[in-house]
Amino acid sequence: MKMNAILTGCVLFKNREVALFGFEPNGRPGESAFAVLLGSSWHGFTVEPKWPAIGMAWAKYPTHDDWLIVASSSEGHLWELTPGIKAEHESRIPGDYEGLTKLATVGEALWACGMGRLVLRRESDGTWINLSAPDPPLEEGVIGFNAIAGSSTEVTAVGWRGEIWMRVNDRWEVQDSGTNTNLNAVSVGSDGQVIAVGDVGTVVVGQRNQWSVLDINTDFNLQGVCHFGDEVFICSDFELFRLENGALIAETRFASGDEPKTCMNLLAGKESVFSQGEKDIFKYAQGLWTRVF
Repeated sequence: MKMNAILTGCVLFKNREVALFGFEPNGRPGESAFAVLLGSSWHGFTVEPKWPAIGMAWAKYPTHDDWLIVASSSEGHLWELTPGIKAEHESRIPGDYEGLTKLATVGEALWACGMGRLVLRRESDGTWINLSAPDPPLEEGVIGFNAIAGSSTEVTAVGWRGEIWMRVNDRWEVQDSGTNTNLNAVSVGSDGQVIAVGDVGTVVVGQRNQWSVLDINTDFNLQGVCHFGDEVFICSDFELFRLENGALIAETRFASGDEPKTCMNLLAGKESVFSQGEKDIFKYAQGLWTRVF
């Protein structure tokens, strides 16, 4: 495949692990093309929207036999794929929604977050419900969510100025994160541990009403985080790390010494983790990172 940039991606497990990514095609800035990685082979899809994808996630609704994969633009344009019947089409989130920043799978449903503390959830019938946190007052200026994660009973959204909001029992609660630095990504472990990462090396660890800011002692921005088994991976724009005993440890487990030059996003599956940057995709499995794009 000849692509100008890698935009986003997601990973799901359907009999085997499947990774899908959105790309900006060569010579077509501001557009998207999608492809799936099956084993070591790439397969492209037919529909190529005239907008850039900012996020991608999957859903598995109890009332549906098949999975659903969705990519979105910041204005709510959608690309939807039903892989079992190889059906794909474009649509749009109804309503006047702009400033979307991320899609995520939360409790096997599809959620979106964005500016102004926007939070949306896609229902099994294709409708979208507005579950936004309280609007910021005008005096707070521009503020919003950059990422969202959690389970069907507890959802965590993080964003500008160190904001952490948790949705528990269908109510949003603002948390004291201990920082006013922008948070860019969040991950929730199987034990409920929440880790959020952000600008100038910010790492916040904790759970509801109990948060601590780690002394990472670095000044570069952190863009991605994910739990995977007993490990926690974190990435900046250009490097991969492990979080061990409260410290960032530079990742060195690369096949043939081939390391990514760009990162930005971490995607955890059941069997592997993918690091997705603007120009590189690496897969971590069985203790080793290997380039797949």
